[in-house]
Amino acid sequence: MEIIDHIEQGSPEWIDLRLGIITCSEMSSIRADGAGACSYINGLAFERLTGESASVFDGNDWTKRGQELEPVARNMYEVKTGLEVSMVSFVKNKGFGYSPDGLIYNSNHLIGAIEIKVKQPYEQMHILRSGEIPKKHLDQLHGGLSCAELDWIDFVSYCPSLPLFIKRIYAKDCKDQMEKIESLIVKYNQMIDEAVNQIADMY
Repeated sequence: MEIIDHIEQGSPEWIDLRLGIITCSEMSSIRADGAGACSYINGLAFERLTGESASVFDGNDWTKRGQELEPVARNMYEVKTGLEVSMVSFVKNKGFGYSPDGLIYNSNHLIGAIEIKVKQPYEQMHILRSGEIPKKHLDQLHGGLSCAELDWIDFVSYCPSLPLFIKRIYAKDCKDQMEKIESLIVKYNQMIDEAVNQIADMY
């Protein structure tokens, strides 16, 4: 496992780190194992071939708001839990990558991570009332548990003026999901290699 901690997330250097690598942020596409996954794979094959990013999305007002509020949520998490969060750039392991919003160590031993989501008021109200992690985030969390070989991940949901939501999921309770992800990672890395080789022969 390689943990890279000297590059700012979102920077051009960070984007370069992720080129051609399956990442946990797109794990739902991989888990769907359908047309969306194939589009994602073709994009990664392009990145491996060219060294250029296949993504044309440069963020919007909502993503920028999330980036601005994430440090606030992280600080609130530290105050509420008493845990110290270490900032890292990227984790590479098992053929894929993960950019956690922070890692937690115990006596220099990596034990956990946090995944922060900045929500709109109606979403945060729903999460607080249900007490559950939205299903759309679970694939990313399971991928993070596997990639970084964590004991747990704390899902942190934040919206200004509302309470912070924290819920922990444990690797020991997610073994089936993690094994499925690891199997799909092998499958899709093979598909990326095949696509790269096919196009490389056309130059």
